Amino acid sequence: MNAAQASIFEEFIITSDDGSNSVSLYDGQIRIISFDYFESVLSPCITGTVIISSGSDAAVSREDTQNRVGSILSHLPLRAGSIISTKIRTKNGLLNFSGDDYKVLYVTKVVPLTQDSNSETILIKFTSKIGWLNETTRITRSFNGKITKSVESILTKELGIKSNKIFIEETINSLTFTGMTKRPFDLLIGLLLKQSIPSNTVNPGYFCYETKSKFNYVSIDTLINQEEFKIPYEYN
Repeated sequence: MNAAQASIFEEFIITSDDGSNSVSLYDGQIRIISFDYFESVLSPCITGTVIISSGSDAAVSREDTQNRVGSILSHLPLRAGSIISTKIRTKNGLLNFSGDDYKVLYVTKVVPLTQDSNSETILIKFTSKIGWLNETTRITRSFNGKITKSVESILTKELGIKSNKIFIEETINSLTFTGMTKRPFDLLIGLLLKQSIPSNTVNPGYFCYETKSKFNYVSIDTLINQEEFKIPYEYN
């Protein structure tokens, strides 16, 4: 987990799901109470939450011909599919979820915490672009050959990840299978991980997980035997 409550927000913009409207931290329309994002070898995609507060006049409705102002919830509007673009300067470096379409974060759930005539406090749950695309993507085609070639094909063609944003440890075994109208992560986690065998052992088993820099498909043995992580970090 990375918590950015004490960090510097160089950018924080929320854009409506249709791209027509946005609000920004530096326009004074919102205040960030907390921001947490999570990377885990047990999760194929980045997830996180942000809690914000804003006034009742924080957003201008683009659908209103009179351009009246109102809350972010109703006038942005803030809902699933809205996009968060942010840059956060932390003591361990820059968290950059901005610019590149692959990097931005997608809102999955919006929970109003408090609301009155003057202000509102909102909990926003988010995921990465591939987490968002996974929910609406179904695979019907067939696959044949080395498992990691199939994995690469799913990641690049179904989830649109660029090849330079993927790290795959090659498997020695092959598998023939069909998509069966499953979501990409259903295939990766439910079928392919447990059957993938790396070159340095006969023991099957991989993890697939996303970090802020790339998507990884790596064997359990490699993760266990890798060198110590050198950058200081805090576990909360």
